[in-house]
Order: sequence, then C-alpha cells, then structure tokens
Amino acid sequence: MNPLKKFLKSVKLYLNQEIIGPEKTTHLTEKEIQASRDIVLKIKELTEKRESYIRTHSINPAFALPDANWSVEAPNEFLRIYSRLIQGKAADLKNLRALTSVFSGYSLYAVNYSRGLSVVNLEFDKKNLQDVHQRIKKNNPPFVFEHENQVRKVLRSNIFNPPKKFGECGHLVNGVIVNHDTITYQERINILEEGGVLQYLREIQKKKGRLKILEIGGGYGALGFWFQSSFPRIQYTIIDLPESLLFSSIYLSQTCPKSEISFGIEKSDQGLRFVPNYMSDHLNESFDLIINTLSMSEMSPFQVKHYAELMKEKWIKDSGLFFEQNHDNRHCGFIYAKEVLASNFPYHSDLNMRERKYRNGTPSLWSFQPISVTSKQ
Repeated sequence: MNPLKKFLKSVKLYLNQEIIGPEKTTHLTEKEIQASRDIVLKIKELTEKRESYIRTHSINPAFALPDANWSVEAPNEFLRIYSRLIQGKAADLKNLRALTSVFSGYSLYAVNYSRGLSVVNLEFDKKNLQDVHQRIKKNNPPFVFEHENQVRKVLRSNIFNPPKKFGECGHLVNGVIVNHDTITYQERINILEEGGVLQYLREIQKKKGRLKILEIGGGYGALGFWFQSSFPRIQYTIIDLPESLLFSSIYLSQTCPKSEISFGIEKSDQGLRFVPNYMSDHLNESFDLIINTLSMSEMSPFQVKHYAELMKEKWIKDSGLFFEQNHDNRHCGFIYAKEVLASNFPYHSDLNMRERKYRNGTPSLWSFQPISVTSKQ
C-alpha cells in the first residue's frame, strides 16, 4: 500500500471511531466499592506494619524503604496521590485510572504527558469529565494510528484490551479502548511475543500445567490484568511498595473478579498475590518469569542489586527468566538498571528486534542459565 493510501486509511479509521469518555467507565456497584475499601484497610495495615517488620526481621532499610525517585524526600506526587486514594472516597475509586499517571507518565484525563501536571487536586465534576472528550478528540489520534500499526499482524489473543472500568477512556477501535497506556502495554506484549518469551511460557504451562510469574513493581496492574486474562492456571505475584500495591490491588481485584486475591508471602497455586517489598527476603519460591519495567532505573543501585541477589538465591536460581525494560535515567540523576544488572547475571540477551526504537527503553532477558528462548526476528 502506497503512503497516501495508507494515510487515508488511517484518517478514515480515526473518523469512524467512537470516543469513550470516563462517564461510560466509572460505574462501580456498592459491593465493588466496599470490596475496594476493604483493600484500602488491608493496605493501611501493610503500610503501618512496615517499620516493625523491618526491625523484627532485621531487614536492611536501604532495601525496604522507598528510595531514589520513590523516596519520601523526593519531590514527586506519588505519596500525595496515595494519601488521597487511601481515604477510600467513592469518586476516587471510580476514577482510579485518572490517578495513575505516576506509573505511566501520562495523565489519562488531561490526555497529555504528566510532566508538570498534577492530579492530586483533580476534580471529577461533570464539566471536567465532559472536557475529557474534547481533549481525547484533539490529542489522542496519534495513539490510534500507532495502535493500528502495532496490532496489524497480532493475534487477537495478544491484543491488550483494557477493561472498561475505573475511568478508562480513549477511542474505541475494534472493541479496544485506545490511549497512550494501551499502546505502551501493547508494545510490551509484542516484545514478549516476538522475543519468544510467550512461547516459552506456553511450553512451560503445557509441561507443568501451570505458570508462576513475579512482577517487581506492578504499576497500576495493567500487565497483571493481561496475563491473568490470557493464561489459564496462572499464579501472578506483584512485589511493590505497599503504597503502590494500593493501586494495583484495587484495579486487579475488580478487573479480574474470578481470580483469588491474597496479600503477603503465603503460597498460592493460582490467582493474584500482592507482596509488600519489605517481605521480599522471605519469599522463598521459584518462578518461571520475573518482570520489571521502568521502575528499576528509578530505584537505588543497592535495591536493584538486592533484587538480583534474590533472583540468584531463590527465585530463578535453577531455571526461569528475568525480563526487564528500563530507560537510561542517568541524565536525571538516577541510574541505568542494565549497568547494575550486568555485573550480577552471567547470561543476557537484548530483545532489540529489527533495531527498532522502543517507547520505554531497550528490552532484555537475563538468566543464571543459558538462555534458550528463540526470538521471532
């Protein structure tokens, strides 16, 4: 197809798409609101017991306490948004996705990158929600076009389809709400497929009858949602700051209602488990795949090294892979996670398929055994 015809097709695609505003995706039943508030209470408990757990179990505070970009001294609004959401107000729970820009770098309701923008005092009044429509119409089309390119040759089962909940908004394209975050997670899924990681997981599941995946830093829970929706008999664990677990546990408990939800390090065969990072040393299990995206380059070098040591000693010491995709954040005073990881893993493979430029850094696989995954380059 020549460039002009391709462009005209994309314009036609955009013009024919319905805009889904927050008013269509913010309904929660009273039962769902109460269930979310129960999670709020659990996260409060996990946050309040952090210091006593660290002290009682002799956990190194340099690892367990928020540091670097997530430090309590850092000028970020992460803790301010947490302080708002932990109150459990119905409007905030219903519009949860409007408050997740600290994880994605994109303000869903402002329909713009979040640098310099704050959502701490965002109001969910009727006028503001109506204005989201106009901002989607103006700013969202580039993501529609990019999404078209992303999914052109992708199996339907590998398409990230964000649930119509918590204020998710954007253009509706073939049943998928498309926005900045949609294409971010679609890129990640495409990398895992093209890099042979998803086939590796399918083979493990066929052999063992189940999968165990650990995500270090789960954001608001989008990747966990896709894995829970795409793989049967999967046990998905998220390790994160308890403040971050507030977002992912609310999101996943409502978007994966059939999955068993648990907190802490007690073993479970299936479902979703949320582990505060200060309990990491006592998570004595092995996993088929460990994932980290974006957040390791926002940690301290000591924290990244400690996670690598836990992988070596417990989590993937005999088998399993570590997939990560992180920016080089040295220009803003933080680290480049790959530099720290390189001295801790004997085996490494870049998943830089076709020398393309990725939205969120170069993806890589790391292991303590030879990497036998076959990419689809």
